Formats: sequence, structure tokens, C-alpha cells
Amino acid sequence: MSKGPAEPDLVAAAQRLADFGGEDLTRRIGQLEKDFSRQSRDLITELLSTHGVNRELLGQAYLFKQLAGQINVTIHALGILLCLPALLESNEKIEYLSLGAGNTGRPFDLETDQRVAEFKFIHWRGGAEVIRQNALFKDFYGLAEALTSKRRYLYVLGDEHPNAFFHSGRSLRSVMSRNRKLWSEFEEKYGDQFQTVQDYYSAKSAEVTIEDVSPLVPELVSAKPTTEQRARTQARRSRGHQFRVHGDTTTYTATRLLFRADVIESLGPSQRVRIETPDGNFEMTRADFYRVFANVAQSASYLERGVYHYSRTPDKALPFLRP
Repeated sequence: MSKGPAEPDLVAAAQRLADFGGEDLTRRIGQLEKDFSRQSRDLITELLSTHGVNRELLGQAYLFKQLAGQINVTIHALGILLCLPALLESNEKIEYLSLGAGNTGRPFDLETDQRVAEFKFIHWRGGAEVIRQNALFKDFYGLAEALTSKRRYLYVLGDEHPNAFFHSGRSLRSVMSRNRKLWSEFEEKYGDQFQTVQDYYSAKSAEVTIEDVSPLVPELVSAKPTTEQRARTQARRSRGHQFRVHGDTTTYTATRLLFRADVIESLGPSQRVRIETPDGNFEMTRADFYRVFANVAQSASYLERGVYHYSRTPDKALPFLRP
């Protein structure tokens, strides 16, 4: 009898990925970018071997990506189910549940004869959090605009970060920039009535109750980083990246042209960011950034890591050089 393919060794794969990333994956990626810059093809082949970059490592990373997707769906489903006994009234009846990835054609994660609800089991990391904020706003918007007389709930893990986001000056165009359908619907309905997240939330906060369910699923809360761990992570991220504000201009320094989402997304369209680098000082409004560097604003690095940097200054940045 022929044997099937060998089961992957998950422990060994996890160790390989941990070894590759080291203590700080961002620093590791930055070092790779530096080492591979301006190298010829022959030297690149040698560098791949030196850094342990090979097809086996790629396959192991992809395996964990697949498993991670399944785990996230499982956590979402189990979290909702375990919250239900404490959330529902004694006479309340469930009309449907949507426990899988997305809403599978159903408007909400939960609808009963008395409420509609979305669950967001997000572990906030304390950085730019752009993608998580976008997803949170989409759920809030869907609940706020729902044509229903039922109570509306947005259930979250801890309300500190959601409340800070909903009271922020982040632009609505930025929040919905990757969801054209949602942005078109919003523009058609409201035009320029609302400019920032806070503008919209102030008008709609009475429609949706944001409730912290972390006491109901302490297993998820215990998986969150401790206050000390978050402080250390934030200190690493902000080291060398302090900024100062003068009038309508926010300034920070960098070793090369680097765009910071935490700064840019906090600005109004006509407010300016100034980036001081050894190659010169670059100054532009947030509107200029979205017009000229749209590729940056849509990049995974900017949206997920909160930063995007160029190894070489692009020509399109030159008009923004200032003394």
C-alpha cells in the first residue's frame, strides 16, 4: 500500500519561522531590504543562502497562513457562541447566526427577535491600526444605517481603543478608501456632511451600543499582551520617531523618506506633514499625499504596519522638497 504525503512537522516549521523573524521581524525585514539593495543577480543568490531564504521556508510560512485563517474563524465562532447565554434575554429568540468568515450573505453576525449585533474580537496592538479601524467602522456603519427598529450592538474586546478611534479626527475617505462600494454608498447618502470619524459617530452614537464583552470571554483577554508588553512594543515603534507640531504642520525625522500613518491619518486634508531626512526635507498636505502617493496609502505596509519607506527617493517626491 502506498503511503500518502507526510504530515507537515508544525513544530519544526514554527521554529524555522521564529528563527527567521528573530526578536523583531520589522527590524529583520529592514535588514533584508538594506542587504539586497543595489546587488547583482549573482550576489542575490548568495545572499538568499546566507539569510536562509528558500522555498521550504516560504512553504512553511504559507502553511501557517492557511492555518491562521482557520483559527481566526474558529475563535470568532466560539467567541460568539460562548457570549450568547450572558447577552440574550430569557425570552429572546435567535433568528440567525453568521459564525463564519464574513457574513455569508447575512447582514449581521447575530439577529434575534430583539436585536442585531456584530462581534469584533480584535486585539489592538497600539500602533496605527488602520485595517482594524476600517473593519470596526464598517460594522458600526452597517448597524447605524440598518433599517430596523431592533436594538443594535457592536460587541468588542475592551472599549478603550474603539472609543479613541470613534472620537478621532481620522478622515472618513481614508477609512473607506479600500472599499469603493461602501464609500460610494456613503457619499451618495451624505455628500460632504461628515468629514471625520468623530463627525459621523457624534451623529450616530445613540443608534448603536458599543459593549465590552471581554469579561464574558476571559480566555481571549488573557491572550492579549500585558500593559508592560504593550508599552515595550510602543516604545520600540516610537523610538526615533517622535514628532512636533507647529501650527498646521506636523514634523518628524527619518533616515529616508518614510510615511507614518499615525501622523498622516490624524491630519485634516489641508494640514501638512514635514518629513526631515538626510536627503532633504519633504513637506506636503494630506491631500497631496493621497493624490501623489496613492500607491503608498493603499499598500499593505502602510495599512498594516503603519509605515512605508522608500529605499530611494522617487522623482514624484522631489516637488515637495523644502528648505
